[in-house]
Formats: sequence, structure tokens, C-alpha cells
Amino acid sequence: MKPVKHEGYWWLPSNPNNKVFGIMEFSGKSDVFLSILGTFVHKRIIDTSNYYEIILGTTKEGKDISLSGCTCISTHLPGRGITQKKYRITSAFLGIHYQTIEEMKFYKIVVQYDYLSYWVYSGIPNFINQWNSQQPLKNLNNPKLEAKTIQGKVAIRVFVENFPDCLGYTENKRSQITIDDIEQDLDINEWYLSYLFPLQNLLTLATNQKNLITSISVYSIHRPATIRDQEMPVQLISGVISQDQPEDKKSDKMLFNLKYIEPHFSLCLQKWLNINEEIKNICDIYFGLKYADFMYGELRFLSIVQALESYHRIKIENNCNSLYKKERKLQHQQKLEEIYNATPKKHVDWLKQKLAFSHEISFQNRIKYLTYKQKKTISPFVKDKDKFSTKVGNTRNYYTHYNQSLKKKAATDDELFRLSQVLNFLLQSCILTELGFSSELCASLIAENAEYQYLIRELSRANFEW
Repeated sequence: MKPVKHEGYWWLPSNPNNKVFGIMEFSGKSDVFLSILGTFVHKRIIDTSNYYEIILGTTKEGKDISLSGCTCISTHLPGRGITQKKYRITSAFLGIHYQTIEEMKFYKIVVQYDYLSYWVYSGIPNFINQWNSQQPLKNLNNPKLEAKTIQGKVAIRVFVENFPDCLGYTENKRSQITIDDIEQDLDINEWYLSYLFPLQNLLTLATNQKNLITSISVYSIHRPATIRDQEMPVQLISGVISQDQPEDKKSDKMLFNLKYIEPHFSLCLQKWLNINEEIKNICDIYFGLKYADFMYGELRFLSIVQALESYHRIKIENNCNSLYKKERKLQHQQKLEEIYNATPKKHVDWLKQKLAFSHEISFQNRIKYLTYKQKKTISPFVKDKDKFSTKVGNTRNYYTHYNQSLKKKAATDDELFRLSQVLNFLLQSCILTELGFSSELCASLIAENAEYQYLIRELSRANFEW
């Protein structure tokens, strides 16, 4: 979105008679800030508060604004009797005054992302077929694709606008996601965690490019009496909204567009929202790496293997047959009892501490299992899955504990970089599987990626032992 700057008068809901002049600014690349000349308390009282839940304002143009989460970050005394304060604002709501935090709950939200239109429009062929060259595009009547989930209703709406040019018209395609019919009104942080960030991650997974939120509008039951019977969108401005221009839209980066999931849109979206709850920590690591502009190679590697180990533990180990788990645990306990009985009593307590986690599946076996499950994706990179899992295990243990005996066995430099790339494709394939894609389809989609093909060529020349 474009940079925002509003001049006006500002006050606290509890002290509406004490208004001060100030400027609210948002560059689109950082947080929202409010700079005021004066303080929100009486001149004879020293303002010692560094945080206000709500600050209200009215601009010179007459626009109402509500600011929430206001933290004082600097105070200046440029002259005698003059005070300047600057606040960092969590959220700014344009067009409305909220008197309490309880009023800042919303039953509906509309959001736009960087690559949403690119992903949506090319993926809904039946939308394109709703018009022909004899009819203007504005008659499309805003087609939409809707998903009904347990959490609420999610609709993707496509807008197509006409602009005249030398050939008669040009198309301007714009898409947005609307979420409503939820069980209860949510505050903006709950919206972020339950819907906005998960949908942002889904687009990042699908397009294989970093997606950012570019616009948010919220709908509240608290609205002016003059339009109380109407829905009124309130524009939200916050630090999570970006005005950065997205990278070039390259089709060789995209994993899948909407046409892959259109027939089962509701099911896929429900699965994705479930994924966000069940393996949230794994998704946080995977997408955190996507959004990170820079990260040291060792840290990137350790983050990926941590996500893979967690994925195996949550989705594979915890979901295996309960009877098998009981038998395996019983067999392991019998072995321990035999070992304890054959051990001098003075060493039993020490031995029990050492063997407390001996029932755990080894990290290398976890990697070996995941490599087998996603072999269609990983096989072009791995010649020997035993050597591969051993290399990953030794590298992980070295960079975790820095045991010098493992230094020569661990991957470094270019090998570490390539190993991380392979493991990242492995993690990507695991996440796609959770969406309901078969291992064959996962491999097929990922293999179309230019980075995937480039890695195959590079590994064939590098000739690593794995």
C-alpha cells in the first residue's frame, strides 16, 4: 500500500478535552508512528506513562482514526514548556473511533497479498470463460470461489477492471480474500494467527515466493449510528502490511496454482487450517526461512533438520499403530530390565539416567524414513540413503555440539549448502503431502521448479559421497 501521513488532533478516550497536535505516519516498510507536540495529561502533571491501549484522533480532513497498542519510544524537550513525544503504534484503524479494546473485535475481514491475483486468476479457467470479446469485462459481476470450513467461510473474489488503450481495453486483474461466518468475533491478533498468516503461508508455499500482506479491511459491529444498518469497511494499517513491490512473477517458481485445488477447494483449505494448528512450529520454521533475507548456512541447516525431526515425531511416530507402539515399548522395557539385573546395584541409577531416552528413534532413522517416504522427490539427489542420513546426522550433531571427532564427517561450505537445499525440498514435499497431494504429485510439482533442476545438475558435478 502507499505511504500514509495524517495530521490532526489526538487525545485519550478517558480525557477527550485534552487534545494535542500530532502527525501519524506509515512508510509501508516499518511500523506506524505518531509524533505529538505536548502530552495527553494536564500541563501541570508530568506524563510518566509509556503505553496507552488506545489513542483517538481526527485529521484535518475530518477522518476519524483509532490507534491501538501505543508505546512511547522517545521524549524530547526542544524548549521551555514544550514536550515532543513519539509513539510506536501496533494498529491504526481509519474511519472510526473505538472507545475500548473490547470494541476492536471483528466479524469479517478482507485481505490482499502480493501474489494472490497471479495465483488466483491463472488458476480459475471457468472465471475467464464467463466473458467473451463481445461483452465488457466489467460484467463479470465479481466472480468468487468459496470454501466453507469448520472455522468459517473463506471466499476468494476476482475483480477485473477495464482501462482504455489503443486496442480498446486492457485488463487489470485484482483479487482479495474475504473471511466471515466465524463462530465469534476476533481481535486483530487472533485474525492474524488463525487466518491471515496461515493463508499468507499457503500462498508462499503455492507460488514458491515470499508473499506479504498488502491491504486489510475489517468489519465491526461498532460503527456510527448514521450507518449502523450497513456494513462499513475499516481500513487497517500496521507493520505487517507492506508496500514493497513483489519480485518478478516467474512461472518456473510456482509449485501449483488454484486450478490444482479448485475442485476440492474447501477440503484443501480446511486441511491447511488444520495443519496450521497441528504442525505450526514446523510451518513457522519452513516459512520463516522463506521470509528471511539472510541466514548463516549452519543456522539454516539446523532449522531445517529441526523441522524434519519434529515432523517425523508428530506426523509419523505419534500416528503409528497404538498396538505396535505398546509392543515396542514392552519389548524395550524387557531389554532394560535384563540390563539392569546384570548391572551392579551401585551403577543402576547412573545407568537408568543414561538409558532414559534409549527408546527414542534415532535422528538418522527419522531422516532415512522421510527420505524413503518422499523418495520420488529426493531420489534424483541421493545415491545412497544410508550414507545420506549418516551425513545429515553427523552434520547435525557437529553443529549442535561441536564435537571435534565429528568435524571431518560433517558437511561444510558448498556441501552444507547443497545438503540444506535437498533437505528443504524434502520438507517442502512433506508439507505438500499434508495438503492431500500424493507423493507422485509432490515430486511432479517440485520437479518443475528451476531451482530443483539446477540442483540436480550441480550435484551430478559435485559427486558427493551421498
